[in-house]
Amino acid sequence: MSERDNNNQIKKEIMTLSIFTLTAHTEEYTDVIYTSFDMPTMEDVNQDDNRGATIILNRYDVELPQEEVLELAGVDADELEFMTIEDIANDYIEEDILMDYINDNSIEGEESVFEEFDRLNKKSDELINEVMAELARRLNRNYFNKYDFINGMSTRIANHTHNPSRGKCDVNVMIAEKDATAKKFAYAAQDLVFNHTNTVDEIVEAILNITN
Repeated sequence: MSERDNNNQIKKEIMTLSIFTLTAHTEEYTDVIYTSFDMPTMEDVNQDDNRGATIILNRYDVELPQEEVLELAGVDADELEFMTIEDIANDYIEEDILMDYINDNSIEGEESVFEEFDRLNKKSDELINEVMAELARRLNRNYFNKYDFINGMSTRIANHTHNPSRGKCDVNVMIAEKDATAKKFAYAAQDLVFNHTNTVDEIVEAILNITN
């Protein structure tokens, strides 16, 4: 095959590469937890690490002319004498390279809900509401927010580690079985840590003691 014929063949043929991503989404964070050319299964998702998250599946079907395949693969056209374009794509194009191409070209994927995990912290979330109600009662207020002040000290009550980039809190109170952001914000300090086995009075007393 002449170089001219080879170039014409490259320009004419189009192939499609499919890639899949899984994204864990909650009100607090969004993380890509899976990227692969293989369709994911539930075995690819750590359920304990993603309690309370909605797992979103995105499938991207990327149409590429062969010259783009060769460029992404970092392979010369001469290799077509020895390998098919499909083999070149499968052997040389890595997931992160194709995802960079998708992002650079604003290619949209087909999105669907892959799984919704029940909240492990359901009991603790209920306890948080009870603690806030008791704090409001003891402080003679109509309500107490998850971010509020006691004696001029900013106080945060939540079921996950605080993101310091969102601002400093004087007192950070965490009530949870599973801290979804513990690894992400491992450098952040928690002043008081509880779970659903603690009582409302225990938690409220501890909060009032540290803020007095």
